[in-house]
Amino acid sequence: MSDSNSPKIAIIGSGPSGCYSAQALLKTVPNAEITVFDRLPVPFGLARFGVAADHQGTKGVTKQFARLFERQGVKFVGNLNVGEHVELDTIREHFDAIIVATGLHEDRQLDIPGSATPGVVGAGYITRALNSHPEAKLPLDYSLGEVCIVVGAGNVAIDCMRLLTKNGTEFTGSDVHDDNHQQLSGKLRELHLVSRSGVDQAKFDDSMLREMTHFEHVRHELHFGSGDLAAVTNENRRDILTILQDKCTDADPELRGVIHWWFGFAPHEVHGGNLVDTLEIVGEDGTHALIKTDSVITAIGFQGDPLVPVTEAGRETGKIEQGLYVGGWARRGPRGTIASQRIDALELAKIIGADLADLNSTKSGVAGLNLAPGSTIDYDGWKRIEQKEIEAARSGRARHKFDSIEEMLKEAGMQPTSQH
Repeated sequence: MSDSNSPKIAIIGSGPSGCYSAQALLKTVPNAEITVFDRLPVPFGLARFGVAADHQGTKGVTKQFARLFERQGVKFVGNLNVGEHVELDTIREHFDAIIVATGLHEDRQLDIPGSATPGVVGAGYITRALNSHPEAKLPLDYSLGEVCIVVGAGNVAIDCMRLLTKNGTEFTGSDVHDDNHQQLSGKLRELHLVSRSGVDQAKFDDSMLREMTHFEHVRHELHFGSGDLAAVTNENRRDILTILQDKCTDADPELRGVIHWWFGFAPHEVHGGNLVDTLEIVGEDGTHALIKTDSVITAIGFQGDPLVPVTEAGRETGKIEQGLYVGGWARRGPRGTIASQRIDALELAKIIGADLADLNSTKSGVAGLNLAPGSTIDYDGWKRIEQKEIEAARSGRARHKFDSIEEMLKEAGMQPTSQH
């Protein structure tokens, strides 16, 4: 139980790293008063908007996080953008420790000529659009066209390949934004994955690649920048690719489309004027190839301006200075799984626990911020939003997520015109 002299800890960001940090701090600083802030009206960040909409098992971690707010006394303050609605320095005045766990949101761009050509888009944007993120609204006439290229060989790249291959009936149990999915992929007949790495070096999990074998009536073609399928040393991956290669032929009367896998090919230049029309790639053996396309999705990582500059020491330990810490992707960059963030959070909580040992706090916590009534959303407000989303679910879907902040505020019982 906390009291007026308990340490006051603020966590900025309610995604997995922020929630895992709260869990860990409950053990290392059990008398702490913990408040989790988020700029959006809804919690859980990456787990809600970044995990692929058809991977509900992974999204299930939010049930674990919910216990923080429902049973363990952690406060949620949503719809508060630190740096805009309230300054970080102001929060520091009222809390003994602050963890910045805001993640990275911007897609890293290709460093090749033509990378800014219209029609080149980041995988994060596509994933968020399919997850109903309010900041990933699709323009009314936006489509990936008939041919799309995904550049990258990590799990995010495979996510895009799988999500764009699926049709509406294959999303049972998901929370995909059906209208956005239809708009993005409704015309697609050909997908390409371009991997700079060879099959053995590619970073995707084998289980992710195996999911691609579940689609019927899809033909797969394999291309290698050097060597061939027989040269692949990872037997599991070689077996999966063999299954893909043998699944379907052009003679299939129900052929849905074709997927090309380019391993060991580096993107070289995007061609096009007002819109991308070709991606030039170069194989490990020096061979150039031109792929005609309507769109290019880059799945090569994320970047962003952190709320606080992260020094090398801060990246190593998570401690920027006394009372200010950084966690998750904001600390280490876009690497690791959701589960791996838990280990980082445990390590950081030990450091914070040592820093706050025997502290007799004089800080006021969230009460000292004097937030305007009705300007933020508490956990009860989020539960009202969630209930409406579940009630609005279409047949075969887990929920129908609101994709505008105004809708969220309304369903939480706030006036959309509320000001901070």
